[in-house]
Amino acid sequence: MVQALRRKGDKEGEVMWQYVLNCLGRLRHEGMSDEEDAVETTLSEGRETRIQVRHVTELSWRHPSFRRLFEMVDRTREVEDTIFSRQGRPPIKRIRVDANPAKQRSPPTGLPTSFFEPGHLQELAKYPYQIDDLKLSKKDFPLHEVPDLPDF
Repeated sequence: MVQALRRKGDKEGEVMWQYVLNCLGRLRHEGMSDEEDAVETTLSEGRETRIQVRHVTELSWRHPSFRRLFEMVDRTREVEDTIFSRQGRPPIKRIRVDANPAKQRSPPTGLPTSFFEPGHLQELAKYPYQIDDLKLSKKDFPLHEVPDLPDF
C-alpha cells in the first residue's frame, strides 16, 4: 500500500500506511487479535443461509483506536483495486467480537503507554509489579485518527 500510494502521489495515504506498519511492528504477533472460523446464519426472503465468517477477538487491553485502524486494514481489499483484484473467491467476512476474559491474551512487553486502553493501565497500577512486568517503552508514540472508508 505504501508503494502504491507513493506512485499515486498520495502523501497523506502514504503517511497513514507508514503509521499502520509502525503500529503492527510494535504490536508484533503477541499484540494482535486471535481469530476463529465460525458460521453465521442469516435470513433472506424467508430462507436461512449459512456463511463462513471469521471471528476476530478484540483485546480489552488495547487502545480503542486500534479497532478502527484494523477495520480499515481489513476493508482495504474492497477499496484498493491497484493491488487487490476481485478475482477468485470473495474474502471471508470478519466480525469483531469481545473476548472472553478467561481467554484474553496478555499484552507484549515494551509497548508505549498510548497503546493501552487507559482503564487497563489504571487497573494494573493497583499492583505496581504488573506495570513493571510490561516494561513499558519510554518513547512517546502518538496515536492517529483513522479516516472513514466508504461503505460498500
